[in-house]
Amino acid sequence: MSEIVAKAQGRGTTHARHIRTWVVGFLKWENLPFHQLGRKRGTLVDDEDVTEEIQVHMKKKAGEGFLKAEDIVEIVASPDMQAIFQQKGITKPMISVKTGRCWLKKLGWSFGKLKNGMYLDGHERPDVVEYRRAFVKRFMGHKRQFHRWDHDGTELPHPNGFPVPEASGRFRLILVTHDESTFFQNDECNTGWTHATSKSKPKAKGNGQTLMVSENLTPDWGRLRDGDE
Repeated sequence: MSEIVAKAQGRGTTHARHIRTWVVGFLKWENLPFHQLGRKRGTLVDDEDVTEEIQVHMKKKAGEGFLKAEDIVEIVASPDMQAIFQQKGITKPMISVKTGRCWLKKLGWSFGKLKNGMYLDGHERPDVVEYRRAFVKRFMGHKRQFHRWDHDGTELPHPNGFPVPEASGRFRLILVTHDESTFFQNDECNTGWTHATSKSKPKAKGNGQTLMVSENLTPDWGRLRDGDE
């Protein structure tokens, strides 16, 4: 009879066994178990002390590199976490990787492409700031000896130049800048018009081989070169 009721409810043999257990319990004690429909089951991550400790370990791990679900499995099994569990009377020697993923989501972590943050390379260190100031001061002194143009491209008067010991005539400085570009073999436009009948073309993975073009430039002579090179 229990199997017929379970089948009518779209359930299987396991539900039929539960029905038989409920019937026996009702005949013995005249009560039925409360239904669990819509009730949330608590987990370890509902405990604030546990979640706070786990978050500390996870943030430390993420700061060192890439955080994986396997890491939270190791965190739960660590002596520090097991000590907290013991204080609370919790027996949880380990969790599965699947449970680790669920906990990560519940704790506000999401899986996706990592984003680049700001690069911190000591720009505001006192010694770096002082070096920049000294460099700018020296460069501005040299700038008076450069051949210059205004913003409209009009040539400004040539500087008077400066004498050089043991040399005849007056000299001026030529500003030489360095420029380089890197081109990738598979770097191409990823947008365009396509027709409904168009077929997708296979593309190579990765950037492919690279070609770097490097030149030294001057405002007076253009690109520096040696003969035809």
